[in-house]
Amino acid sequence: MRVHFIVHESFEAPGAYETWAINQGHDVTYSRVYAGDRLPDDAVGIDFLIVMGGPQDPDTTLEECPHFNAKAEQALIASAVKTGKAVIGICLGSQLIGEALGAPFSHSPEKEIGKFPITLSEDGRKDEMFSHFGKTLEVGHWHNDMPGLTPEAKIIAYSEGCPRQIVAYSDRVFGFQCHMELTLDVVERLIAHSEKDLSRAAEYRFVDTPEALRAHDYSEMNQVLFGFLAFWLFGFLAFWISWKHVTQQRKHNVMLGKLAIGFDFNVRSWHRADKLPDLKVRYEREAEKCSGRLYTDLGIRACSIRDQPVDGGGSLGER
Repeated sequence: MRVHFIVHESFEAPGAYETWAINQGHDVTYSRVYAGDRLPDDAVGIDFLIVMGGPQDPDTTLEECPHFNAKAEQALIASAVKTGKAVIGICLGSQLIGEALGAPFSHSPEKEIGKFPITLSEDGRKDEMFSHFGKTLEVGHWHNDMPGLTPEAKIIAYSEGCPRQIVAYSDRVFGFQCHMELTLDVVERLIAHSEKDLSRAAEYRFVDTPEALRAHDYSEMNQVLFGFLAFWLFGFLAFWISWKHVTQQRKHNVMLGKLAIGFDFNVRSWHRADKLPDLKVRYEREAEKCSGRLYTDLGIRACSIRDQPVDGGGSLGER
């Protein structure tokens, strides 16, 4: 799968999203606009668009920030959505998704910098993709604003300081105002860029000190993010295969088989121990549908992991 990142600043790095994409073996490309990279002309060569955050907002002009073209990014996002591609926006990226779909961003009730809990809404609790989040989950934050809502949008999660932490614009388009991708390395970069805000931490309810930011453990939320991406991408990949009317069926059947293996791994390794029993049943059911023998809702006969040969002579089970 072709994953493309739009990165606005060196200190707003893709973090865990990039780790996931590389570890899954996806074809990863970047528009590092702060370094002068061009945006793609359209979404034709992209399957999954990930738009990162930044200190800008969707109203920031080229005069104010010459490397940030909000209108061009919104056009690319709109192209990706229109052609059925997967899209995730983080922080500024989530606000740009809303703007691209006709929903203006707004200021969040509270500035949030640090690690604070989000709570799943009723829609979030009903959505299987978020079932492993638990009722609440502590995640990273670094923002002043929040994404707009289209008539079809659903709020998946909120926090005490922001009512729109995760927004589902469709089953393939999500805005994450929160920063589940943060790692200690990314946090260190953000601290270096945010001295002014952090020096006033005591003035805000939800702003951590640099010492507190360095002391947090970000690995759990990273693992929960990986689980979401695996479950969500499974459904998207099924749609993608059906939509493209794949001609190289064996190649994509192998992709489904590999993804099924990943699901089983995700269940055993990525999620919190207290969430494993329920998730294990759900994911193994999906893995069985995918790897095993029949994928009925697409009308595609997916290969058996052990029985079907792959290009190069062996079988998937032998690799």
